[in-house]
Amino acid sequence: MSPTRLTLLGVGLASAIASSGCAQNALFELYVELPPAVMIEGGGAANFARVVALPAIADRGTTLDGSRSRIVELGRSRQVLGVTLLRNVGFTERELTVRVIYCTNDTECDPVETDTWAGFEDLVFERAFFVGRTSCYAHSLTDQDFTDGLTLPSDSVRVSACGVGGCTDDDFSEEGADFCRLGTTTHFCEAGQQGNVCDRLHDLMEPMLAPGG
Repeated sequence: MSPTRLTLLGVGLASAIASSGCAQNALFELYVELPPAVMIEGGGAANFARVVALPAIADRGTTLDGSRSRIVELGRSRQVLGVTLLRNVGFTERELTVRVIYCTNDTECDPVETDTWAGFEDLVFERAFFVGRTSCYAHSLTDQDFTDGLTLPSDSVRVSACGVGGCTDDDFSEEGADFCRLGTTTHFCEAGQQGNVCDRLHDLMEPMLAPGG
């Protein structure tokens, strides 16, 4: 397997993988809040959503296999899709893009056939992985009532390395939480710190997780 490939796994597998001899890999737990089934502003109905991990060094048009994506049917209310991404040692410092694709039915959520999408949103992480560590992030929708449909951002949502949680007992309770050492851009995970922020984030998200998520 190429060291640049990303594998999407169910959230909650981090400890099992770490204990199986893969501790030199890096794990990133991502929680994506999804809207209820809704119209996309400008046209198109969103009944399904697919979360796809795009390899940072690949062109965005690269074909992605099912091991790097998760699809969920949207319901009557918001829900959270949780995934754990695994990246091999030696490639942890590369940028990561996760794309959320909205579509009318599951067959139209193909990661490559863009003309079948109702809409999409890109989450671009400056750095999400740290060797031998578990990091985490929760992406929330803006406060929309969805009366006029789902409004997607015109640009990618960018997250700095210091915005990714991990290796501390701090949490995401404050807007703009910073997970780097004070006054620096050195992430707590790089500094050798320990903490359970990702376990606490999982406990917070668990009641809202989509089936199988």
